Amino acid sequence: LSHDLADQTVVVFGCGPIGLFSIGIACASWAATLIAVDPVGYRLNLAKQMGGSQTFSPASDGKIVEKSLTLTKGMV
Repeated sequence: LSHDLADQTVVVFGCGPIGLFSIGIACASWAATLIAVDPVGYRLNLAKQMGGSQTFSPASDGKIVEKSLTLTKGMV
């Protein structure tokens, strides 16, 4: 299964090894916006370093869905 990610928005929930790998793939595929969500701060920092546009922690950012919808103009 393949999907063109160029100019698309990608939201990754969980920035463990698979999530970080997904961010790297999305970035290499020219995704326009990469939103990373994880409760662990150092994982969010890694996501940002790998190309994440926005990072959110459920612990401190309680309204992740609403923020994602705002960032993507309702397209998540």
